[in-house]
Amino acid sequence: MMSLKRYRLRPLLALFVVAVAFFSLTGSANAEEIYQGNIIPAGTTVENDVILSGDDITVAGDVDGDLFAFGNNITIDGNVSGSIYAVGQNIGINGQVGGSVYSLALSLALGEKSLIENNLYYIGVQFTSSKGSQIGWDMNGVMLSARLGGSVGRDTKAMIGLLELIRFAMDMRTGFPDSSSVIPAVSDTMAQITDAPARTRQAKIVRLSSPVQEEGKRTSGTGNPVADAGTELLRQLVMFLIVGGLLAWLWPDLLNEWAGEVRQRPLSSLGNGFVFYFVGFIALLFMVFLVLAVGWGLFRIQLGELAWIFWGIGFSGIGLGFWLFLALLVFVSKVIVAYLGGLFLFEKIYPQAAGHKVWPLLAGLLIYLILVAVPYLGWFVGLLVTWLGMGAVLIVYRRHASRVEDAVFADQEATAVPAK
Repeated sequence: MMSLKRYRLRPLLALFVVAVAFFSLTGSANAEEIYQGNIIPAGTTVENDVILSGDDITVAGDVDGDLFAFGNNITIDGNVSGSIYAVGQNIGINGQVGGSVYSLALSLALGEKSLIENNLYYIGVQFTSSKGSQIGWDMNGVMLSARLGGSVGRDTKAMIGLLELIRFAMDMRTGFPDSSSVIPAVSDTMAQITDAPARTRQAKIVRLSSPVQEEGKRTSGTGNPVADAGTELLRQLVMFLIVGGLLAWLWPDLLNEWAGEVRQRPLSSLGNGFVFYFVGFIALLFMVFLVLAVGWGLFRIQLGELAWIFWGIGFSGIGLGFWLFLALLVFVSKVIVAYLGGLFLFEKIYPQAAGHKVWPLLAGLLIYLILVAVPYLGWFVGLLVTWLGMGAVLIVYRRHASRVEDAVFADQEATAVPAK
């Protein structure tokens, strides 16, 4: 759970850091001690932080500090002792970086002589690392395609391809995956780390639904399949009980309304959930590129300070929206349907306990977790439950929004001054 949370959060935090870093520096952007422009010639060493902007940015010299770059084409052939914060269309890194690289671009390429001593964070379309390139610590990213030929010192956590984004959502039927998991690439030939030096270890590309394996042996677990399955079931049950308990405690009426929507209009909930499921991911991706495009447009009309403020607010809002959507997809949707299933069960065998939310919730979650553990059937049940729960939330939200709108309109009508 912590691994996925860290993986998913870090790229968004990296974007936020880019925005905050630029914004914090724009106030002193005119100060003489900070190097500005769009080129650092070969043989030049800048002993301070650097801010570069323009259509074509070239860093052929060295930077003894952090490098902040915004432009269409960014080429970094020199060495940077600090970290690199870059936003552009095409970014190429061929030198050495003493810190980490935070990048948002259509394409990012690491040359064969490139060395990033710490971490790489990247969100974009195309990523390429040439044979001989090195990342000292971790690689974290979300991209549509990648060709990985360099080495990574520790872990590779990359979601590659739109199909993988959909598969990732489909695989999360029992909550967050195991902490040892790494989000897979579209194919092993498309995203593999080759020719790693002896001091580094190969990044593993595995499926979310499987524990990490090496040379055919399990690297986690007790070795007893029954005990491992029971431990995993208990872990998942505790997570869902925490979320369900909070919903039942803080919003009991809303939980009942969501469950009632699934009971009364299951087909409507299923259809709305199906649309919400796919449109939600597409909308989040669209918002990322929209915020990036608007900020880039502000830069083009010489409103750089406003662009960084817009990026800081925009990416922070997208990050919040993403986590809310993920919580709904992974936990809330399952809790709603499991609670309804528990209610059905207790209404038939023990009606007196149906009024206490904890017992229907516990029974429903146990049944759900057992069903999703069944091969093939579990995948279908998990997806069906997700769509039902998400659809109920969407329908109830629309209903409440309509009531608020009607109430506001009625209040305006009542307080309006009659025309003379």
